[in-house]
Amino acid sequence: MADYNSSLPVRTEANGDIVAKLCDGTTNTQILAIDANGKIGISSIVGITSKGQATMENSFPVVLASDQSVLNVNVVGSTAAEPIQDFDEADAIGAGDPDTHTYTASGAFKLHRVFASASGKMKVEVKVGPTGSTEQMAIGFNSTANPNVDLVFENEIPVDDGDLVEVIRTNLDKASMNVYSYINGYNQPA
Repeated sequence: MADYNSSLPVRTEANGDIVAKLCDGTTNTQILAIDANGKIGISSIVGITSKGQATMENSFPVVLASDQSVLNVNVVGSTAAEPIQDFDEADAIGAGDPDTHTYTASGAFKLHRVFASASGKMKVEVKVGPTGSTEQMAIGFNSTANPNVDLVFENEIPVDDGDLVEVIRTNLDKASMNVYSYINGYNQPA
């Protein structure tokens, strides 16, 4: 069927809102609503509309029951986390040889990302833990077509004060080459 200009009838509510009736097939009690001002929100079939943050007079009040159990509230301090971007470069790593980039945590460190690159093929291992007993967290390989290894830890890896983050970059190419890596994360404020 070819597309062409046409007008379709649109049913509006008494207040002028247009109800698009788009919904998830498993939760069809909520539908997409577009109000007369062009704002999009979720409209319940029973008539309650949620449009996100609004002014006090345009918002729903929150009422807690008299027998409400304890609500946990976390107050976040204003001290920002200290970002850490530790860079290391090693020159002329021989074919088959490893080189280790080591970062020692000072304070409560959260490992978020390890990025490594080389001109040839390499293996990248990420280990975390106390000196002499680090445990492997991730491993990645590159290729000549994709020379970068980017390991992102969405749920940051906690590293205790004094523990190590080791990035072992092993040359898998036939000739010596330079290797590079970043250890990215942040120290949590005390």
